[in-house]
Amino acid sequence: MKIGIISDIHSNLEALNGVLYELKDCDEIVCLGDICHFGADTNACFDTLLNLKNFSMVKGNHDSYSNKFYRGNYEIKTELEAYIEYMLFRTNSQYQEYISNLPYVISRNISGRRIAFTHFKWDTSHETSSVPILPINNKDLNTIFSGVESEIVFFGHTHFSQDNIINADDRRGKIRYINFGPVGTPHFSPALARFGVIEINDKGNVCVEKKAIPYDKSLTVSKIAKLNHPFVPFILKKFFSN
Repeated sequence: MKIGIISDIHSNLEALNGVLYELKDCDEIVCLGDICHFGADTNACFDTLLNLKNFSMVKGNHDSYSNKFYRGNYEIKTELEAYIEYMLFRTNSQYQEYISNLPYVISRNISGRRIAFTHFKWDTSHETSSVPILPINNKDLNTIFSGVESEIVFFGHTHFSQDNIINADDRRGKIRYINFGPVGTPHFSPALARFGVIEINDKGNVCVEKKAIPYDKSLTVSKIAKLNHPFVPFILKKFFSN
């Protein structure tokens, strides 16, 4: 089985389209969350992904934020929250219903290998915990994903690529933690969309490939710049100034 893994699209349609073209021969696509916010094409990104033949997704923190606002469970206190409300009115309600039913973790057994797909650690309020210093060290990885019972854990959220193999404990044994980096927000690198592929054969042998491709960042930036909200300059500086 060949699975394409993407994360942190953040409404960047140009990056997403380029990545999906590269993954066209995969048996399945799994998204590790965060389709929403920062880019200008939330609806188009959802539409593109939900029309794939074999697609799965977990809920990211920005997907959760958008859905919480959709359900009226919010109070505007910050410019970010005002921006989330602004983007809410630009997102089709059908996608909010889809988000509300997403799991936080997908656990699979593929040819005897236990694989988990998640966005990041979730607390009881369904909000992601703060990110430690990057790259996340082995001790913090074990703490963050202590409740995940898998040999390989794919995660997103940090927008930072890393691949750690850790002897967790006697019960869980050796665990590999992989973050391919973001598709749509390239603030730690040049304008590259990052993603990956995992292949598992019938004997349970695993091959992991990290990928990165360029895309038309200028088009993405021009669309974001047209959004009429005071949070936009922060987005462009943080995520697209490199």
